[in-house]
Amino acid sequence: MVVQDRFDVEKIIQTMNSHMPRQRLSIEELLEEESPGYTTRDGSEVPISKEELSRLRAFVEDNEARRLRVPIYVSTDTASQSGAWRVDGRLESEVVARILGRKKHLEDSLRFYHPHLRELRKRFPSCFTVLYMP
Repeated sequence: MVVQDRFDVEKIIQTMNSHMPRQRLSIEELLEEESPGYTTRDGSEVPISKEELSRLRAFVEDNEARRLRVPIYVSTDTASQSGAWRVDGRLESEVVARILGRKKHLEDSLRFYHPHLRELRKRFPSCFTVLYMP
């Protein structure tokens, strides 16, 4: 029964994350496209606003624009007991720290809470996506 329960949970998580991109492009590459966007794991096409990309680009240095992949993943922080979110990756967490005006406490990760996620989603709704982790 335990194996079946684990399979069910894994299936639920896969379904919850079916909106994740198959491939992410750099912010520089996306800004060069006429109609930027990505294809999700379930085959849906998701447009990314050029205006949002331009605003996000303002937080990114020139050498970072070739490396920063969009959408940026925000995941549940399973290590937190208080319902936190996080962005992993040295560059990704640095850019999000700049946007939110927060100080990083770890080199390659930034923890934040629901008001910060709401701010990110309000300012850049198509440039960030939420990844659900067990």
